Amino acid sequence: MPGQNLSLAELRAKKHELVVESELNRVQIVREWITLKTSVRETINPVRAAKKIAQSAAAATGMFVTARRLFRRNGSSRRGAWLGNMISGAKIGMSLVSMLRERKRKA
Repeated sequence: MPGQNLSLAELRAKKHELVVESELNRVQIVREWITLKTSVRETINPVRAAKKIAQSAAAATGMFVTARRLFRRNGSSRRGAWLGNMISGAKIGMSLVSMLRERKRKA
């Protein structure tokens, strides 16, 4: 039965070839995964920096808008408004303090 031995040898060789090819594919997938993770990290870092800038700009804009409303002169009597101004100023200060604390925690 030499014919059967030859086909068994061919099958074993084919099996060995497929196992080697499978290992090469696994190694290639791992390398591609590492490359993908690196690329995603490189993309995310600038986005995170832009997010921090946008958050700071939004907080500053909110404070300026509130301060503008607070100190706008609308021609009406401002008598007794000093207490409201102080409360509004305290709100602005507290929002600034909380924003700075949050930034320190994230850093």
